[in-house]
Amino acid sequence: MLRFIALFLLATTTANAINIQKDSIVANIPPEELTFVTWEEQPEFPGGIKALTTFIEKNIQYPKEDCYAMHEGRAFVNFAIDTLGFIHDIKLLKCCGYENLDKEAMRLVSIMPNWEPGTLYNKKINFRLTLPISFKLK
Repeated sequence: MLRFIALFLLATTTANAINIQKDSIVANIPPEELTFVTWEEQPEFPGGIKALTTFIEKNIQYPKEDCYAMHEGRAFVNFAIDTLGFIHDIKLLKCCGYENLDKEAMRLVSIMPNWEPGTLYNKKINFRLTLPISFKLK
């Protein structure tokens, strides 16, 4: 029983120390200037996941030379969503193996409409997302 109480106190003290440290770091910086990996609500594409899938299907332009060569793959595109929902700082996180397909994945992200920003403590925050974009011939 004494061991349980000691572990409980240690866990509680550690959790409180982490919360105090986190609050003191975040307290001095406006939320709109931070980029978080913790959130209350994650950013959302207008209309949700189904609308995002539809957007990609309607707007993807499979490069002709890659189509003829039967190239397929999946590119991972990382991007920032600011507090207004604008997309910026688009980066190719993982190549699919074909330069034209990688460029198309980045182009798709660049033409997306504004997202609904993520929130933390009921305030809109900057957020980074990674989106896999698959290229598969039918």
